[in-house]
Amino acid sequence: MRIVATYSEQDFLQYALLGLEQRKTEIDSAIAEIRGRLGQTGASKQASSPASSPSSTAPAAPAKKKATGKRSLSPEARARIAEAQRQRWAATKKGGTSTTKSAPQATAKKRTMSPEARARIAEAQRQRWAATKKGGSPATKTASSAPQATVKKRTMSPEARARIAAAQRKRWAASRGGK
Repeated sequence: MRIVATYSEQDFLQYALLGLEQRKTEIDSAIAEIRGRLGQTGASKQASSPASSPSSTAPAAPAKKKATGKRSLSPEARARIAEAQRQRWAATKKGGTSTTKSAPQATAKKRTMSPEARARIAEAQRQRWAATKKGGSPATKTASSAPQATVKKRTMSPEARARIAAAQRKRWAASRGGK
């Protein structure tokens, strides 16, 4: 004999409500886990889901704070940093040393050239420029500078050019054929 269970509408709605609440807690815990991965806090979670009911059987997992994120300074720390920077700027403006430790700067005296050395360099440059205008090599008065040997420009034979072009075509065909 077959037993037929009869449910009233009230029983049916209660079972439906229990099933939906269970699914809601599962969804809330999944949302909390995702928010934890994104670094959102619990306050934003509550603002986005105002329909949280106290009848849920399992509490949602707490949102985890993101390990790497924007860090903020306390007002006291900001004030200390600002004061230190003001002191450094004040020291820089009046030409003194700063209150913080810094590497000692080597103040080497700027080297200047004597007027005779400037005249020698200017004369040598004039001679080089005059020789360039004539199309010849510059005449030098010193015996230590040997005449410069002209270097022949290296050229490539037509056979070498043909070999290189063939190899390039082969590489190009291989790269185009492989795609």
